[in-house]
Amino acid sequence: MDEDPIDMFKRLIAENAVGRAGGTKNPKGSARGKYNRRKQSLAHALHQMQIAIDDLTEQNGTLYKRDEVETLKVAIDELIEKTGLIAPNQEPPSQEELDGFMDMLTNAKPWVPPSRDQMESLFSELGLTYVPDEDEDDAGDQDGAPAA
Repeated sequence: MDEDPIDMFKRLIAENAVGRAGGTKNPKGSARGKYNRRKQSLAHALHQMQIAIDDLTEQNGTLYKRDEVETLKVAIDELIEKTGLIAPNQEPPSQEELDGFMDMLTNAKPWVPPSRDQMESLFSELGLTYVPDEDEDDAGDQDGAPAA
């Protein structure tokens, strides 16, 4: 390894930095990137507002201030039409991602708080002294049964 790790790290940062050309900050590129990120964020927010308004207006029953909601929907549609802000199409999750998510949900276990012994062990590893809450010794479980 001929190159010093610190110099190599600095070189990699300069090569991969956003908004930099030739290792120096490029303000035009930086501003353009910021503008594009904000534009994409606004397009996404407008799209989400359209979805929320559609869901709200499709519900059965009366809608409080329906006129204002309809006016907002028209204004959003006009803004999108005039500016061309279209939310980017997001890829649907792959079957592998869906399978992993479903596996996580089916194998989920309820959270059990750590026992007093576990807490003392964790605190001792950190070099701290475990001091239980005042009501921890005689507190029952969440159903009100006395602690064993």
